[in-house]
Amino acid sequence: MKAESHRVATLNVVSRLLRYASDRCRRPIRRHAVASAAAVNVITMGLLIALASGCSNQIASDGLQLEHFEFQSGGDNLSGVLARPVASERFGVVVFVHGDGPVTADYDGGYRPIWAALARAGYASLSWDKPGVGSSSGSWLSQSMADRADEVGHAIDKITLDPRVDNERVALFGASQAGWVLPLVAPQHPPEFVIALSPAINWLRQSRFQTERALDADKANSEVRAQVQDYRQRRLALFHSGALYIEHQRWYERLPTEVQPYFGEMSADRYQFVTLNYLADATEALSQLKGTPTLLLQGGQDVLVDADETAATYTDILQDCLQLRRYADADHSLIRAELSECKSCLLITAITNPDNLFPKTMSADIEDFVRSRQCANPQRN
Repeated sequence: MKAESHRVATLNVVSRLLRYASDRCRRPIRRHAVASAAAVNVITMGLLIALASGCSNQIASDGLQLEHFEFQSGGDNLSGVLARPVASERFGVVVFVHGDGPVTADYDGGYRPIWAALARAGYASLSWDKPGVGSSSGSWLSQSMADRADEVGHAIDKITLDPRVDNERVALFGASQAGWVLPLVAPQHPPEFVIALSPAINWLRQSRFQTERALDADKANSEVRAQVQDYRQRRLALFHSGALYIEHQRWYERLPTEVQPYFGEMSADRYQFVTLNYLADATEALSQLKGTPTLLLQGGQDVLVDADETAATYTDILQDCLQLRRYADADHSLIRAELSECKSCLLITAITNPDNLFPKTMSADIEDFVRSRQCANPQRN
């Protein structure tokens, strides 16, 4: 147990240092408190120092130049980065829309290979720390999906004032939860194309799918499954009734021991976020993307989102404008499955060769799609 605790502490410190090094690369004028490195071994520390000191070389090698970007939305000051192609004086822009959670502008370095692929195709990437994360003010947990779409619109309004940006070439990239945001952006800011990574269709069905996969993994018996389904309905009734957070907490604390692991405990802020958004469904809004070239990226090992439902819905609505790529060995985040199951392997790969985090052909698939960005039979509404 002590060895395991030490390993977890080490990984936590490494993760914080990775964020620090990543921020140093994208924000040249910034001060941070120095995290304690007592739990990090000499080899790992050496890799981190090499990463932090080699930022300028990395920028040159992957064809990116990073610039600080700020804008305002909903009273929040949002801080991010414009990752532009070094070789281009004029370029299109792909605006990034994050998934769930406290996500930084560069997804702790995870976006970098995608930014590089887009730069090779002549596009900059625009991304920012979610409200309340990094240098951005506010709280992402107070946002509805419509609020998130408004935020994206404000970012587009700001970046298209840059004379280097070709305003006819503004596109969207969205991951996971962003699947409920992307179609809401389109009416006011029609994108040139869309790249959607593991989006869901319906919040409640996604939640049920995720729970069922967890029950499968645990080899839960029929009695536990029936109990979980019953308590899901009870919690849904709480949401529908507008129950206060304290009422939900009382409900959670009374759950049977064998059922409780399938219902994550929520903070008050998280409860607010869920009750704002639990009825989200992208089906109707997706019609706003008809006629828009769309690349749907999915992982064959995704246990969070029903990839088959998403593929069927996107295909039905977008038809010839949809291109689908499903990577059999990738998880929900399109991280290669063998890495997602080994946290230390994941960290080392992220430091030494981030391109290897994803399936081998993913970067090329993105680049090829962006270069062609055409529907087989384009027909806009």
